[in-house]
Amino acid sequence: AVLLPSAVVLRLQSNLPLKGYTKILQALPFALEDQLAQDVDILHFAIGERNTQGLLPVAVVEEKRLRNYLQQLETARLFPTLVYAESDAILPVPATTVVWINNSEIIIRQPDGTSSVSDIAELETIMSLKFPTPSDTSAANNNVLIYCSAEANNAHQELWESLRNRAQSLDIKLVSNRGIGKLAGAI
Repeated sequence: AVLLPSAVVLRLQSNLPLKGYTKILQALPFALEDQLAQDVDILHFAIGERNTQGLLPVAVVEEKRLRNYLQQLETARLFPTLVYAESDAILPVPATTVVWINNSEIIIRQPDGTSSVSDIAELETIMSLKFPTPSDTSAANNNVLIYCSAEANNAHQELWESLRNRAQSLDIKLVSNRGIGKLAGAI
């Protein structure tokens, strides 16, 4: 298996009522095209197992980009049978928002398994939107687990202190900047 950068893989969900892998893959691009900024003909779609709400998790990546990654791996004599986004290595935790911070991006995994990726410069804004005030009961019932480097931890101490007042709990685990590979064994 190989991990692609999360920023190149768009994660969506679909309530497409069809059954059967082939039928779903044929209809899915057109069911999702209103949510996509690119022509569906240049995109690759992959689906997972329906969740408990009956929603189908979907990964979308540019076909050309995916082929390029696979060619680079083939040149290195690596032939992966499975391709995941880095965000897939971060498993969902019940009642906990998991945040992975590296040098350039943040990956957020929600308790329901959905994930999002943003530029690191947006960290404070995203945390403010996710956890607006101490009195917001939906935020207060959520725990936060942050994976970051010691450097990022030191740089964001004020943000962590404000989050402690807005979430039920805050736990920070120090990791190397590219340590997400260690989590990939859980996929």
